[in-house]
Amino acid sequence: MSVAEEVVKLLEILKSAGFEPVDATFRGSISVLNKSTLEFIDKLVKEGEAAGTLVVVYRYGDGIRMVEIPVGSLQNPDDSTSGQ
Repeated sequence: MSVAEEVVKLLEILKSAGFEPVDATFRGSISVLNKSTLEFIDKLVKEGEAAGTLVVVYRYGDGIRMVEIPVGSLQNPDDSTSGQ
């Protein structure tokens, strides 16, 4: 079963049990050094479908530094355009 199929099945199970699924989110890490990946994230942010933090990691001398860039903002879960 694919991840997408599993999420859809779980949402259906929750609905049939009388629960109201509000959203499903991804938590993890995706490399965004590829320009097309950054463009996709930018598209999701503009559509209100993504929010989070990009972390830029770089070398400085003998050490590693990081800069965090917040992106997007989550829609109100009660908004009818959110989620499904």
